[in-house]
Amino acid sequence: MIVVKVIIWRVISIILTLLVTFLMTGDVKTATSMTILLHTLLIMVHFCYEMVWMKYEDKKSKRR
Repeated sequence: MIVVKVIIWRVISIILTLLVTFLMTGDVKTATSMTILLHTLLIMVHFCYEMVWMKYEDKKSKRR
């Protein structure tokens, strides 16, 4: 169920970003490009964060 929740949140986030950037720029192409760029970056950063977190948790569990 968590996967569905994450996917729904990502869709909401993308739509909101697209809407806000369109309202700010007035241009669909620019808004779309900015949204794709931003969400690609966010996915990559989130992945890196999760990797660091897993390493931290592994080290923490090995100390016990």
